[in-house]
Amino acid sequence: MCDRMLISIDEYAARHGNRPGEVADVLLRQLPEAVARWRSEQPEPCGRLLKECVMVDDATGWVEIVAVGGDGGSVAVSDLDDVKDYGAIASSVLAMLPHTPARVVRFVDACRRGEYASMGDVMLAVERRKSDSIYILLIILLAALMSLLLLLSQ
Repeated sequence: MCDRMLISIDEYAARHGNRPGEVADVLLRQLPEAVARWRSEQPEPCGRLLKECVMVDDATGWVEIVAVGGDGGSVAVSDLDDVKDYGAIASSVLAMLPHTPARVVRFVDACRRGEYASMGDVMLAVERRKSDSIYILLIILLAALMSLLLLLSQ
């Protein structure tokens, strides 16, 4: 049997509000993945994503969607609706935190406005933001090595 303790995402934010980076990580990484996983596992259309359906494992931050949305379970929902619902949920959770990075707030607002077409696009955008910094470091390192090579060749 599973001994995970699932709590609502609001309760998770309240318990971990003093560590906003941890809550933001759950919102940016775990929640989009859970929404995509939930949609792919449903045999039929299952309604809109509601905040009440989002549960988080208190110890690990693992997110699960535990219930069908409130539209009755037979309403087809587009990928864009999922992105907007995700943005609305993430925005309301971020509002509970004492401090959140501005880039996270801007990203979530873009989701609420529907600037991403699917949850896959949301996950790619999150990963791209994380990996951009390594490219900057690599460019600086290459420039330094080329300068050193020019200096030594003279």
